[in-house]
Amino acid sequence: MTSSATVIVLAGPVSEAGPRGNTGASGDPQALAQTLHNVLSTGLPALVVTPPGMAAHAQAILPGNHVLTIEDDGEEGPGQWLGRAIRAGVEASPQAGGWLLLPLNGAPLPAVSLHAMADCLPSFPVVHPAPGSTGARPIGVSGELFSELLRLDSARDLERLATRYPAATVDLAAPPSAP
Repeated sequence: MTSSATVIVLAGPVSEAGPRGNTGASGDPQALAQTLHNVLSTGLPALVVTPPGMAAHAQAILPGNHVLTIEDDGEEGPGQWLGRAIRAGVEASPQAGGWLLLPLNGAPLPAVSLHAMADCLPSFPVVHPAPGSTGARPIGVSGELFSELLRLDSARDLERLATRYPAATVDLAAPPSAP
């Protein structure tokens, strides 16, 4: 394993909830582009997991081998697409020292916030945003929980996993607002 965390951008179906129950701009190509530019500015390895309809937008920014497509069959229960997407992203990056699971919802996070979360992963199995933090609601999971992540079936399973292990909280900086 390497020490770098991999950022997995979860650009799920529009109706899909993120790890904290957020819904938002999952189907918005502009939100995806802004989020990917912020992620790329961190220098951290990045991977996008998305339904086929958003894949071309992601591939325009990231090389094709950093974009995984996961079908949305429309019959899954809440959070099941997210569970499959996390499993696929983790399986595709087994060498990572951990993962920042970043749902495409809310305001994009600046690079400093993503680095703050990644910096905590060597010391904590789980990293959460501090209460009151703004922007997307990512969760960081260290590489030691690799096998646990491969068993996720839904967003609820991720929430359960996150509560079972010691966690760091990080105050995430909001991006500057447009004038």
